Parts: sequence; C-alpha cells; structure tokens
Amino acid sequence: LSKNEMKADVSDDICTEENISPIVSKAIPIGSLKDNILYLSQSKISTYLRCPFSYACKYEMKIKQRPSGEMSLPDIGVIIHSVLQQYFSAIYSHSDYFNISDSREKLLHNIITSIKTELEKDVETAESRNEYLFIRIERQVRVFIKRLEEEISKSGFTPYLFEQKIGRGGVRPMEFVSDDGIRIIIEGIADRIDIREGDSSVMLRVLDYKTGNKKFFMKDLENGTEIQLLIYVFSLLNARNLYKFNKSLSFGGAIYVSNNLSTVSVARDVDSERVVDAAKDKIVFTGILPDVFSNDEKSNYVYFSESDLSSVKDKLIADVKSIGDNILHNCFEIAPRIIDNVDPCTWCNFAYICNFRSNNG
Repeated sequence: LSKNEMKADVSDDICTEENISPIVSKAIPIGSLKDNILYLSQSKISTYLRCPFSYACKYEMKIKQRPSGEMSLPDIGVIIHSVLQQYFSAIYSHSDYFNISDSREKLLHNIITSIKTELEKDVETAESRNEYLFIRIERQVRVFIKRLEEEISKSGFTPYLFEQKIGRGGVRPMEFVSDDGIRIIIEGIADRIDIREGDSSVMLRVLDYKTGNKKFFMKDLENGTEIQLLIYVFSLLNARNLYKFNKSLSFGGAIYVSNNLSTVSVARDVDSERVVDAAKDKIVFTGILPDVFSNDEKSNYVYFSESDLSSVKDKLIADVKSIGDNILHNCFEIAPRIIDNVDPCTWCNFAYICNFRSNNG
C-alpha cells in the first residue's frame, strides 16, 4: 500500500478553521474560546482535572514562568520524539537505501547532530554539558530504536504516518457539544500511526512515545487523565476519505511506548549488545489492543471487544462534555485533586498565588 494511493477527496477530513463552524453564535466570556469553539488538549484536560485554578492561571490568565535555560526531562523527551520521527520517516520513505545497517547508523548520527546544532543556537547552556547530554541521548535512542524495530517486525504492522496533527491543520478531530451548543474540540499530535492490511480491512493503531516510566492504566482512562490516544484513534478511524485504502478501517491498538533508559547505568566502553540487554526492561509497551490479539500473551495490554470500545467512547464523550461545560461556565475554583497519590500542588507553578497548601496544611 503506497502513500500515492491514499489521496482522495480529503476536504471533509482535513480540519481547518474555515470548515469547523460553530453551531451557535452565543458567546461565553472565556479566553479559551475562538470563534465560539473551545479547543482543548490532553494537557489542558489533565491540568483542569488536577486543579481548575491552575488551569485558569495557565490557559486563561496565561501567567508565564521564567525559563531556566536548563534542559529538563520534557525537553529531552521532545528531542527524542524529533529523532524518532525523522528516523522512521526517512526509513519508511526510502526503504531500499536504508536496508543497509551502516546507512541507518549514519542517518541517526546526522539527525542527532543536526538537532544539537539547532538547539545550541537557541538555548544558552554550557557547551560541555550539551556535549555529554547528546552523547547520552544518542546511546539511549539507539537502544530505543532497536527495541521499536523488533516490535514492528513481530507485530505485522507497518509505520505509516508520523507526528500527524489531529485538529486544526490536520485530521478532523472528534467533536463534542456543550449544553450551551458550543463545540469542544480536542487537538494534539499522534506520534506514530501504523497500519496492518488484511484481505478486507486495514487495522490502524496509534503509538505515543513517553520519556520516563509512564504506563497505561485503565484508571487513567476512567478518570480522564489519559484519553488522547483513543481520541486520536476515533478521529482517524472516522477519516475514511483521508486515506484511500478501498477497505474498511478497524481498531488495531492504542499504545504507550515508555522509555526509561535514563535510569540505566553502564560504562562508556560497553558494547551496544550489552547495553541493549541491560536496557531491555526499561522500554515497555502498554495500552489497549483489540481482543483478536488476546492470545498473544502480551500481559501489559488491556484487550477490548468492539462493545468495550463503544462503551468507552460513550463515557469519553460524556466526560469531555462535562469538563467542557465546567470550563465554559468559569468553574475555576481552587480545588487541587490528588490523583495516583500525586499532590498537584507539589509541582504547580502557581502555588505561590493561591497558597492552598500553606493555608490548608
């Protein structure tokens, strides 16, 4: 299946500000609204669920924090995302050339060198610190890629699209409607979209790369803090005119790939094979798979039937609508919510404004 075959009349599946029309012209005085549409993301939803006041500070009042100039874990995660996107995109676009392992090694090194050069133009950090950091990143990414390639070869899926926008400028997203008739749209970027072509249908799965120890748990889906992968899946499955498969699309998975390689400690002179062995359990695949795969003994996954998927979709719609209604009606009370034993006040950039923990112990 080539990408030249996929284009059809895509106007209904490409999301632009022009073709997302508000249902009503009623205005609700809130900063997040644009043309009577409330645009949300997983980050915004998670922030609101953990503390509505923190959401208001960040997204409504737009209170900014002074950048530190240091590269944090999220910054490193962005770098790794960029490397993986460029690497796999190049390989699956020019598969004949990159069949040779030496060419893949050069490709990876060139991508990392290019990113490092660009970053040093914008970030004022010590050159020696940057040099050491990128040596570590390159070693981690090599191990990460090896593990990803192993999983691809076993899965029967083929990487197809990378860093695909869901929302404005990309695939038309799921839409939700508030009690006031305001449309609510959740936007984001799908790190990788894979396909598995059968005789009569094409399975589609979405993968999200995570730096750190993040894993999928059903409770995160149920409490709303991790819903974006299924939002992306439902949006992509509904975009039937976007990819001309001439076959029906079906759910193939929503998968987190967690990279906790920063916790692996090995000597610099250790060969790559031993590094892979030492790091193997630090790259974990978790998420939701269709129940047709339930005999694969992949214990890190939750298996959904079509009925399960439909039920989750109905709950997701109700939950997003409820969150959107609260935001639209300016429900921004100081009410931090402890989720998974994590107190949001401990890392909140706006705790000095509300002093909630200081006043409440």
